[in-house]
Amino acid sequence: MAIDSVTSSTSAASQLARPQQQAEQAMQADQAKRAEQDKTQPPEQPKPVVNTQGQKTGTVINTSA
Repeated sequence: MAIDSVTSSTSAASQLARPQQQAEQAMQADQAKRAEQDKTQPPEQPKPVVNTQGQKTGTVINTSA
């Protein structure tokens, strides 16, 4: 915490508002980065599962079983 001389109540109020503004700006920047990353990366397709006999499983769903 910084210790500064207080010359008026308005300067003290503006100093208290600065950390809040910086925190809001940081959160907005993080949200913008996340949104940009979501747009650039296509959704990943699940990898096929291979059992011990070498057969690919999980690609066809039997609805009549």
